[in-house]
Amino acid sequence: MKKALIFLLVLLTVLPCAIACKTGGDSENTKGTGDNTTGGSQAASTPAGTEDPFDDKVPEDLRFDGRTFTMTGPIPSGYVVFYQEEDSDDPVDSAVYKRNMILEDRFGIKIVGIELGQTDSHADAFSSYVSSGDDIIDVMGIGFYQSGLAMIINDYVLPWNDVKYINVDRDWWNKSATETLSILGNYYYLTGDINVGALRCTMPIFFNKTEAEEYKDVVGDLYQTVRDGKWTYELFLNYIKAYSHDNGDDVQDENDYYGLVQNGYTLMSHLYYADVVTAVVNDNGAELMLTDDKIVGIVDRARELLNNKYYSYVRDGDQEISDIFFSDRALFMNTDLSSAGKWRDKNTDFGILPLPKYDEAQENYTTYTDQWGLMLALPCTAQDPDRTGAVLEAMAALSKKLVTPAYYDVMLLGKLKRDDESEEMLDILYKNVVYDPGTIYAGDLNLLPMNACVRRDASLTTWYAQMSEALLNNITILYDHVRQSKG
Repeated sequence: MKKALIFLLVLLTVLPCAIACKTGGDSENTKGTGDNTTGGSQAASTPAGTEDPFDDKVPEDLRFDGRTFTMTGPIPSGYVVFYQEEDSDDPVDSAVYKRNMILEDRFGIKIVGIELGQTDSHADAFSSYVSSGDDIIDVMGIGFYQSGLAMIINDYVLPWNDVKYINVDRDWWNKSATETLSILGNYYYLTGDINVGALRCTMPIFFNKTEAEEYKDVVGDLYQTVRDGKWTYELFLNYIKAYSHDNGDDVQDENDYYGLVQNGYTLMSHLYYADVVTAVVNDNGAELMLTDDKIVGIVDRARELLNNKYYSYVRDGDQEISDIFFSDRALFMNTDLSSAGKWRDKNTDFGILPLPKYDEAQENYTTYTDQWGLMLALPCTAQDPDRTGAVLEAMAALSKKLVTPAYYDVMLLGKLKRDDESEEMLDILYKNVVYDPGTIYAGDLNLLPMNACVRRDASLTTWYAQMSEALLNNITILYDHVRQSKG
C-alpha cells in the first residue's frame, strides 16, 4: 500500500515535467576548440595506410640523454598519477609505469616524481623552492581551486602557448581547460588523458540497482532515460522525493531511507550539471555570472534539497554515505569515481549515470572534476620549456593509448563492471567536463558559492551580497596581472 501511494504521488509530479584559446609562439601550437572525449576503446591498432591517431608529432630522433624529468604533485603523494616508482599489480599504476619506461627509452631521460606543497599551499611551497635556488622541476601538478590564482599572479608559472610541441588541438588535451581558462589568449593549465587523477575525480551519479528495481514503476529504465535526453534535475528530484521514507521508528537518522546520499566534498556537482560557469574572463576583463536567474535558481534549489534531512543525507567523505547506499537504504549517491575502487567487495549492484541535465533543451550532459584531479603547470624555473613540451606531448598521447584504456576498460569495466551499459554512460560522462574560471581562479574555498550556500543554508542572493566583491576582485587582479605582463 505504501509503495502504491508513493507511485501515485510521483506520477502526479513527474508527468507534468516529463518534458578561443588564442595561441602564440611556434607554429606547432594550435588553437583548442570543441570538447574532449575520453574513452577506453581507442587503443586499437592502426590499419595500414591510415594515420596513427596516437602520433604525437614529436620528432622520433629527439633525445635528452642523461636528463632527469621531474614532475610534482601535492602532499600526500599527488605525483603518483604521473609517476610510479615500480611496476604494480594495479592495471592503472602499471600502465603509468610502462608509459614512463617507454618515454625514458625514447628520450634518454629519467622520470621522477616528488611532493611539493599541499593543494592550498602550492604557491608558498614553490616560493621556498625558488628561494633555495633549485631548478629541477619540469612540470607541476596543481590543486587548482586554492592555488590556481596564486601561482599565476606571483609569476610562478608560465603560459603554455609558446612551448614547442604542445598542441592543445589534439584530443588527448581537454579543450575546456584551455578555452574557458584562457586569459587574454594565455593558457596556464593543461589537463587531459595525461592525468588519470582527473578521470578518477570526475563526478557521476551512482544508483543502487536493487532499489531501482524495487521502485521500477517509479524510476523506469534509468539508462534509457539518459539516452533519450530526459535525465534532468527535475526528474532526479522527483525520484529522490518519491523514494525517501522513514524506516518505521519515527526517528530521523542514518537508518532511514534516503533518495540521495551526498559526499559533502562534491557539492558542486549540483551546479555544473547545468553547463554553466560562475565567471568569464574575456578581452574586457572579468565578469561574474552569479546574478543570472538560471544560476540563482540552480543554487537555491540544490540548497533546499541538500538541507532537507528527509530526502538527503550529506556527510564529508564517502564512508558513511556508502555504508547507507550498500545497505540498500539509498537510491542515488553522489561522490567522485575514485570511490568506486573501494567497492569491489560489495554485493549490492550499482550503476553509473552522468549528472542530470538542467532541462531537456540542454544539449549535453556535463560534469566537473575536483581539484585533486590536478592540472599541469610550467614552472618559471623550468630549465628547458621545449624539452618539457616534447616529453609532455608524447606522454599525453601515450596516456591516451595506454593509461586511459587501463583505467577505463580494465579498472571500471573489468574489476568494477556491473552491467553492459557502464561504458556507454562513462562515454557520456567524460565527454563534457566543465572548467570554470570562477572556481579555478577563486583562490579561496570560501568563495565557491555552492559550497558556502549549502553549508550555511544561505541563499545565493545573500552570499552574493557578502562575497561577490572579493571573488570579482581576485579574478580582476588576475586579469590585470596577465594584461600588464603579457599584453
